[in-house]
Amino acid sequence: MTIDDLIARSNKGNRKLEKIFEEAASCLSVTIRNVFAMYDPDEIFINCRWLLQKKALYFKLLDSLYDDNNLIDRRNVIIQMIDIEDFGLKSAAAILATNEIKTLNSSIFSRKQKHHVNAM
Repeated sequence: MTIDDLIARSNKGNRKLEKIFEEAASCLSVTIRNVFAMYDPDEIFINCRWLLQKKALYFKLLDSLYDDNNLIDRRNVIIQMIDIEDFGLKSAAAILATNEIKTLNSSIFSRKQKHHVNAM
């Protein structure tokens, strides 16, 4: 039996399986809160194949993270689901590199603005 089989049975009304998926989403929520408490990231990407297929649980997870927790500010933190079959080290490195380039560009632009303001 595959995860897809379990999802299909859950979607057909198997309440026991639905509770298992709800519990898994709850555990994921705790994990994400722990990551925020320890590292205070600006973004978090969730790569979870079964959660992609259980959109209602995904949105319930987001609501619980943003609403029940002062630690995570909806305006300042991006939490998004990604649909990458083989999300590995190269993908993670590409995301981090992109973020560092954005930060560097922002820093350069900010310095140019300060210089311009000081020159007046």
